[in-house]
Amino acid sequence: MTLFLSEYVSGGEIINSRQNSVHGYLAFHGCGRPVVLQLTGNCAGAMAGAHLRFDVRPDSNGLEPLPVTEEQLNELRIAWMQIGVTAEMSIQKNPTRLVLEWYGQNGRTIVELADPLLEFVDAVDEELELDDEDSLDDDLDDDDDRPGSRTPEASFERIDDGDDAEPDDPMSDADEEDPFGLFPADLKESLESKASAWSPEVDDDTLAQWKEWDEVFDGTKDVPLSTLFDPPIRLPSSDSLNDDEVAALFRTILAQLALHNIAFHMCEHFTPRGAYELLRGHILPEHGAHPDLPRIGYTMNFDTAEFCDDCQAEADRKYGKTDTDFDASDPDTDPPPDDDVPF
Repeated sequence: MTLFLSEYVSGGEIINSRQNSVHGYLAFHGCGRPVVLQLTGNCAGAMAGAHLRFDVRPDSNGLEPLPVTEEQLNELRIAWMQIGVTAEMSIQKNPTRLVLEWYGQNGRTIVELADPLLEFVDAVDEELELDDEDSLDDDLDDDDDRPGSRTPEASFERIDDGDDAEPDDPMSDADEEDPFGLFPADLKESLESKASAWSPEVDDDTLAQWKEWDEVFDGTKDVPLSTLFDPPIRLPSSDSLNDDEVAALFRTILAQLALHNIAFHMCEHFTPRGAYELLRGHILPEHGAHPDLPRIGYTMNFDTAEFCDDCQAEADRKYGKTDTDFDASDPDTDPPPDDDVPF
C-alpha cells in the first residue's frame, strides 16, 4: 500500500549535501508540526548533492493544499520522523514536477508537486548566514563599549570605612536555618512523615508502557534482526552479485527494517556493496530488536560510521584522541580516566 501526501504538503526542504544521506522536512497546510526526514540514499539530477527549498505554488484558481490537522495525520498513523531509504528524488521537466519517493515506516510514500517554487541554497549562502550570525554577536559585544553603557567597574562604588570596620552580619545572632521564625519548629519532621506516606497512583496502562520500555532498553524481548523479514530475504554474498543487484537488495533490506522502526544510516565513505556486507555479515545476524518497536514508538539506529576507519580518523582529527591505547570499537577496552572529574 502506498501513502500519498501530495495534496497536504505546502513546502519543505530536502538536503543531500552529504553522500548517502537525505534529510529535511515536509510542511503541511494547516498543521504546525512538520514531518522530518532522515533517509539513507541520494537524490538524482539537479537535486543530487544539493540543498533544495520548495513551496507549493497556488494554481490559477488560487487553490492551496488541503488543510490537515495533526490529529488527522495521526489517524493515517504517519511517522513524524521518517527513516528508511530513498527511491526517486528528482525534479521532472516538461512540465516541472518535484517527485519525492521513499520507503519508510509507512511503506512506500510519495509526494508529487506540480510546478512548485524551487530555491537551491548554495553552500556559500549557508556560510554567509553563519557569518552574519557571528557578526551580530560581535556587534552585541561591541555595544558594551558605547558611550553611556554601564560596565561592572562603573556600576559599583567602593566605600572605605577604615581598616578596623567590621562588616554587618544580620544573621550573626539568629538561627541560620530560620532567622526570622517563619516556619514551625516541626516542619521538617512533618514533611518527611507526609512524604513517606505518599505513593503515586499509576494506572495499569502506564505501568505496562514502562515495562515495555524496560524491555526495549534491556533487550529482554529482543529477536534477531534477521528474523524480522516477512517473507524471509535470501542474502547471498555480494561476490556473486553485480552492483545493480547489490544496490537493489540493499534498498530492500533498508525498506524492510524501516517497517520495524530500525534505521540504517550510511556515511559517505561506504558503498552499497560495503554496507550490504556489513548488514549481511554483522548487523543482521548479531544484533536484535524488540519486535513491537513501531507500536511502542521507539526507533533503533545503526550507522556505518561506527564501523568506518575514515570516520574514526576524522573524529580523531576534529576532537583529538584522548588516549592512543583506547579503541572505541573494542567493547573490552575501557576509556581512559578523566583527570578533571572532581570526585
